[in-house]
Amino acid sequence: MLKVRKIQKKDEQAVRDLIDSIMHNEFLNDKKHYSTDDLKNITEYYSGEKDYFFVAEIDGEIIGTCAIKQDDDKTALLRRIFLHPHFRNKGYGLVLIETAVDFCRKHGYVNLAFRGSSRMERALNVCKKKGFKEKEKIELGDISVFIYNLSL
Repeated sequence: MLKVRKIQKKDEQAVRDLIDSIMHNEFLNDKKHYSTDDLKNITEYYSGEKDYFFVAEIDGEIIGTCAIKQDDDKTALLRRIFLHPHFRNKGYGLVLIETAVDFCRKHGYVNLAFRGSSRMERALNVCKKKGFKEKEKIELGDISVFIYNLSL
């Protein structure tokens, strides 16, 4: 059974391993464009009053992540949407995002923004299913960067 909860310090290496594996296997050519500063000390980076880092686990194994980072008083950023390939297409990504949206509503956010590239098709599709609307599209050579917004 899926359990979504707040990250604990002891989870950090498993989270880094999951994200590194997905980045290496699916986004190898893009990896250099994504900052990983927040992964050095996840619990500290997401320790703000209106920040949160969620992990999804099944039988004690971390299979997914999703994070909320305050952008300004009214807007949160949806970050670090990752799901182990064996657990995709089962609705778990949607559960993670719904949990993040609920957190944002409870903490007074008005908007939730997600920034992703055209190569993050799965994450973009899950956001669209949840009601995010494309706000901006930026063409950067062979890749497009999308900014999606959800009004809360």
